Amino acid sequence: MKSNYSSSIGYPTVNQITSLIDSTNTYFQQYGNPDARPFYKRELSFNFSYINFRSKGLFDSFVTYVNLGSLRNALVDSIIYDGAGRAANYSINVPDAKYLKTKTEFYKAVKMNKNQLQVNGSTVFTESVQPQYINGLVTHVKNFYNENVLNLLYTLGHTFALKASQFFSWYRSDQFGANNAQLRNSVQRTIVSGSMNVPGQITFSSNITFNKITSSYVPPSTFNIWNASVTYRFLKGNKGEIKFSALDLLRQNKSVINYGAGNTLTIGNVNVLKQYYILTLAFYPRKFGRNGNQ
Repeated sequence: MKSNYSSSIGYPTVNQITSLIDSTNTYFQQYGNPDARPFYKRELSFNFSYINFRSKGLFDSFVTYVNLGSLRNALVDSIIYDGAGRAANYSINVPDAKYLKTKTEFYKAVKMNKNQLQVNGSTVFTESVQPQYINGLVTHVKNFYNENVLNLLYTLGHTFALKASQFFSWYRSDQFGANNAQLRNSVQRTIVSGSMNVPGQITFSSNITFNKITSSYVPPSTFNIWNASVTYRFLKGNKGEIKFSALDLLRQNKSVINYGAGNTLTIGNVNVLKQYYILTLAFYPRKFGRNGNQ
């Protein structure tokens, strides 16, 4: 286990000092504050890592990081909203802000004759407490973020592979003072994928993703994306490859934007292709440099 203490000084960026107006975004304008001062950061960190070189044991590797920090003269947002919902933002200094960050990762592999099962995952948790200003009034904001990932991979020799993945993230912002509000959003994603090699250098592969996205003040959004492809290798050493892919077979891709930061939830959609096909040709030299052993 390792621990470390550090202190540093940070300075306002150009955008935080001088106004650089983006005329394409009429609902959010970033202004500069020439009176912005440097901020001072103190951080205490812990790091624990475990690696097992034996076949027996709960984990092959396990790593945990913990960071505790505080900021003096922290730079935070001061946002002013007008009657049309447009926001004018600039950075100001506040006495202090605090944060906590943790991350844990693990990995385990089990070999069964020529087959193998691999399990790996990670979890992230962050919490921050800081004041900020909304329409000139101070609001204390507590932000929470949690992210969890779990992957399972099973391989049957060099013939078949099956993978299942689970992703879940959760964000919450609690605000106290001028604006008492609670903002939440979450993203849940389940992925199942597989590939199979058959004689003749042919590989079939497919994956499907189940998505569920929730956020405060809007209905939940669910959609599934299914892709499939077939690959053929040819030439000596399998240097040539031709691949045909079919994507978004269910015509459900919504390309949702959903994330939270501070006192803002960003929710929306972007244009995206639906049910399209790709044919690719590739050549892999697999040999570089001069001939002969060096």
